[in-house]
Amino acid sequence: MTKFVDLPCPKMFMYGEQYASLSYLNHIEAQGVRLSKIPECGHFPMYSNPPAMWKEIAEFHRSTCASEQHRKGKDLRHSNIL
Repeated sequence: MTKFVDLPCPKMFMYGEQYASLSYLNHIEAQGVRLSKIPECGHFPMYSNPPAMWKEIAEFHRSTCASEQHRKGKDLRHSNIL
């Protein structure tokens, strides 16, 4: 988990709602990892609820790209990213 938390990029940890009691969730969230609880699934969100999983991935990508563009001072209204 340390290697994951220490990656020099935006991070998201996805998990099924049946795993909401994982002991390390609060710790990694405090380290800047975005948590994404996928409803109606357990260990395999990609099988149990793929639409919700892909929606979360798209939102994470959109938000991290927007943050990066903002940090670089670019105007997002003229960006092909969003």
